[in-house]
Parts: sequence; C-alpha cells; structure tokens
Amino acid sequence: MKLLAGLGASPADRASALALAGLALSDLPADRVLPDTRQNLATATLEAFTANPPIVEPTLRRPLGLALGAVGDPRFASPTPGVEAVTIPSGLFHMGTSEEEAERLKAQNAESWDDEKPQHTVFVSEFAIGKYPVTNAEYRLFWEAKGYDNQNYWSDDGWRWQTGKLDADLSFITDEKVRKNYSDWLAGRPAEKRGQPFFWDDPTWNAPNLPVVGVTWYEAEAYCKWLSAMTGERYRLPAEAEWEKAARGPRNSLWPWGDEWDPNRCNSVESKFSATTPVGMYPNGTYLNGPLDMVGNVWEWCADWFDSKIYADREGQETLDPLGPASGSTRVVRGGSWDDLRWNSRAACRYGIGPADFDVSIGFRVARSPVLRS
Repeated sequence: MKLLAGLGASPADRASALALAGLALSDLPADRVLPDTRQNLATATLEAFTANPPIVEPTLRRPLGLALGAVGDPRFASPTPGVEAVTIPSGLFHMGTSEEEAERLKAQNAESWDDEKPQHTVFVSEFAIGKYPVTNAEYRLFWEAKGYDNQNYWSDDGWRWQTGKLDADLSFITDEKVRKNYSDWLAGRPAEKRGQPFFWDDPTWNAPNLPVVGVTWYEAEAYCKWLSAMTGERYRLPAEAEWEKAARGPRNSLWPWGDEWDPNRCNSVESKFSATTPVGMYPNGTYLNGPLDMVGNVWEWCADWFDSKIYADREGQETLDPLGPASGSTRVVRGGSWDDLRWNSRAACRYGIGPADFDVSIGFRVARSPVLRS
C-alpha cells in the first residue's frame, strides 16, 4: 500500500494511485493495518483532494474522496461532536433575483422562478455556518449517542413524527394523483424505520464523508439540538436569508464562485455522477474562505416555513433577519442537488418540501449565532 500510494508521475496518476491505495487499504482487517500507514495515506489523500486550484478533474476527485473516507477522513475523525464553521459578517445583501439577473441567467441557459422575485434588501446579523453539509460521519455520532431515543432533542412535532403519531400535511399538493404517490412514498417509512436515516445502510449513500441524506426536517432539527447540548453552543438550521447571504458571498453573486456558470465547480446533473460527492470536493466552488458545497450535491433544509409570495411583502423596505411565516405546510430547502440542473443549483433558488419528506437528494448544514429576531 505504501508503494502504491507513492506512484504517479503526473497529478492525475498520483491521484489515481492514492485512490487505489486507499480503497485497497480499507479492504484489510483493521488489525492488519499499521497506524502510520493509515495516517500518512489519509494525509496525502486529503491534500490531493482539497488542493485549490484543483490538481485533477472532478471525475478523479470523487474516487479520491471516497478512498479518503474509507481510510479515515481527518476532517471528521474526531469522536467529539463539533463543526468547522465559516463566519458570515453582518450586513445588507440583495435577496432573490432581479429582472437584470434573470436576463443574465437566461443568457447562460438557466432559468429563475417567480417565488424568488422581487429582489429585496435584507440585513443579516453576523452568524456562522457549517463549512460543509453534515456528513454521515458527523451524523453517526448523534445516532450512536441514541439521539433517536431521547425526546429532549426533538420538538413536539418532531417527536410525534419519530414515534409515528404525526400525519404529514399534504395540503400543498393539489393534484390528487401526485398526492397519492407522495403519500405512498412517506408510508414506506413507518415508525419502526425512523430510528436512523432512511438510506443509512445503502453503500451508495453512506460513505463517511458523503453528506447524510434520507433525513427529514425533524431529524435535522433534532441533530442541531443534540449538537447544542454536546458543545454548549447554540446550533440550529440556518434561516433562509442567512443561507442565501452565505451562498452569494461578498459580491452578491449568482453562484458562490461568481456570475458565470461552471459545471466543474459543483455537483449537479451536468456532473453526471448521479449520486452525492464527498463534501469539499469542489474547493474552487466558492469565494475566498467561503462555505463549500452550497449549491449542488444536496438540497439543504432551512429553518423557515416556505411561502412563495413572501418576497413581495418585503419589497421596497429593508428587512432585518427575516424568518419567514409563522406556520405552513412546507419547509424551505436551498441549493439544488446532484439531481438538478444549473437552474436550481443557484444561490437564489428556493423550494418548499414537506418536513416529513426524506430523499437521496436532501441533506442539511448547521448554523450558529445568537437568537434570531423575527
């Protein structure tokens, strides 16, 4: 394994050798692997995986990242709960999509949607947001701590969902056939299947450094409460306005890296992976020192209830730390996923999904800051 990890005359060959060495090493029984071999390989693989600018194409970075997860990704190796976070300074930003931005998107074969208009001015107080979506390795700590069995970590509705006593509100679906299909999908996860993420045991989705998927809004909320209890800090899901400010960056860009679409900077349909990618695989997919994977990879749950018309209520005024409506039937998700086109993998794109939904394209990241104002 040491010899294999040292091969490669070019960056691409080097990355391929490291990926093969990592995957081969992970096949060995733990007692047959010397600690220094695992550590050295993990360090070298992480360096190649996160190099910015990237030294290899995404098609090589994905297997490299999976190998990194197999040998032990140093970023998520700590048995102590914690989050690497990026501080987002307070300030004003333009939330939503203007008509001028809509035209720029059309010129790049991308669309914008009515529910992200009109663009309006929002002030967001300083907060911190997770550098990455929450990974399987991080979520496993919550699961291993019996977080699913501790009612203290769950909201009233969340605990009712977890124990099978909450009927999903499907009033937002007007088409009867679609509502029936949606109801049947939710019924495939009865209470006895609510003690772990739905795809927890599926190797397609459960590598340690892949974003956790198959979690409802309630599970994401419970994780945040558990993390708060473990760390003594207040973690929560980001507000929709916070999420967009973090995604747009200091230049209020269409995408986290700028105003020009680049399929090599995020995991969207155009990546053709048809699956999630190890978090941080696109180090060039953000502004300087910004959070990673903000668009593509997985949709991310936000704290707000979804309202398609709420932007109109804010037009012509400066809104302070908005939290969305007080109630609703769907929660906001942001960022698009591996299963979405560039149209949805944008900073301003927003969508509403029932909080009891779970899918291979939905995950979340955490935020940390003082109590939000409504």
